[in-house]
Amino acid sequence: MLLGFGLGLVFRAQGSTGGSDIVAQVAVKYRIMTAGQAFMAFDLLVITVAAVVFGGVEYALIGFVALFVSSKTLDVVVEGLGNTKGLYIISDRWDPITGRIIEEIGRGVTILHGKGGYTGKERKVLFCVVTRRSIYKVRQIVLEEDPDAFMVIADLHEVYGMGFKPQKEVETPI
Repeated sequence: MLLGFGLGLVFRAQGSTGGSDIVAQVAVKYRIMTAGQAFMAFDLLVITVAAVVFGGVEYALIGFVALFVSSKTLDVVVEGLGNTKGLYIISDRWDPITGRIIEEIGRGVTILHGKGGYTGKERKVLFCVVTRRSIYKVRQIVLEEDPDAFMVIADLHEVYGMGFKPQKEVETPI
């Protein structure tokens, strides 16, 4: 964790340690993957080669665990915890769900028009962005209005406008 935290601070300051983080910074610059993913991919290769050459499978497994923890910590330091959630809700009772989310949570809801791939049925798809604290209340609203609703909840790392971060030009930390 300390390695990931330290690398995260270096990446946020647009610095380098001169190691595999250079590969990670190039991957982030060209938006191929996150810093933690690139760091993990490159170092995974290094640990695998070392395990094959030196025959230390037990040490390689420990290295993989440490690498996973440090790369996840690196992503959290660079990108943040992802305090917001995006919800897609598919329900025949979309209207009362929309009204209650607006009334009780104080968040807007975008109504998308969808079509079921299997059934071919036209459906309304609700999209809403809420804070992590509001997830339980939204799930409760959906359960009360339509226990058969289909809902997808995803972590969002960057949300701009209307009650979230202001819309402005943002430099990537790397």
